[in-house]
Amino acid sequence: MSMLFWTEPGPDTPSDTYSVGIHVEDAAGTLVASLDYGVHAGSACQIVLLPDLPAGSYTLYGLIYAWQTGERLPGEDLTDGMAGDRLPLLKFEIASPG
Repeated sequence: MSMLFWTEPGPDTPSDTYSVGIHVEDAAGTLVASLDYGVHAGSACQIVLLPDLPAGSYTLYGLIYAWQTGERLPGEDLTDGMAGDRLPLLKFEIASPG
């Protein structure tokens, strides 16, 4: 389980227009899980439940898009300047049981 936080949409942002997409890729770059949820005025966090994944290395990506058109918004990682319409949020490992 992860919890995501974001800045509340500004007053000029149309209500119920955008959604957050979460993608999980394995070490080979294959999309193995995805989910999304709407961004609503007054909301600034979301608990994300990922499906059970097998042992391995993964990267979690985030994106914001207009759910009616699918158009993704550009973003920038303020720590390293990386820009794009989907940015890596974190890398994680799932260990084998035992």
